[in-house]
Amino acid sequence: MKASTLRKERKAQSIKSEIIGEVLNAVTHGIGVALAITALVLLLMKAVAVNNTTQIIAFSVYGASLILLFLASTLYHSFKFTKAAKVFQRIDHSSIYLLIAGTYTPFCLIGIGGQQGFIFCIAIWVFAIGGVIIEAFFLEKFSKISVFLYLAMGWVSIFT
Repeated sequence: MKASTLRKERKAQSIKSEIIGEVLNAVTHGIGVALAITALVLLLMKAVAVNNTTQIIAFSVYGASLILLFLASTLYHSFKFTKAAKVFQRIDHSSIYLLIAGTYTPFCLIGIGGQQGFIFCIAIWVFAIGGVIIEAFFLEKFSKISVFLYLAMGWVSIFT
C-alpha cells in the first residue's frame, strides 16, 4: 500500500473514532441529565418531608447546577462538529463553576449553617459568577486565571 493511502485510511479511522467518542460522550452525559433530575426529585422529597426550607433551597440549587452541567455537556458533545460547538463549549465550561458552587451550597447552608455558612456560600458564588464571566467573555486573556479559579474553588473547603 502507498504511504498516502495509509495516511488517508488512518485519518478516516481517526475521524470515525472521534465521532464515535463524541456520540458516546453525548449519550452518557444525557444519561447524567436523567440521573441528576432523579436525584433532585429525591432530595426535594426528603426536604419537603421534613418541611425544611433551607434544605429545599440548598438541594434545589445543587440539583439545578448538576442538571445544567450534564445538559451543557450533552449539548456540547452533540454539536461538537458544528458552528455552535464553541458556544456550547463555553457554556459547558461555565457550568463547571456553577456546579462547584452548587455543590458547596448544601454544605454551607446546612452543614456549616448560620451566618458563617451563609457568608461562605455567598463568597463561593461570587467566585463562580466571576469564573462564568471570564469563561464567557475573557477566556483568551485569562485562561490561566480560569484554571486557578477551578482549583481554588475546589480546594477552598480545606479552610471551612
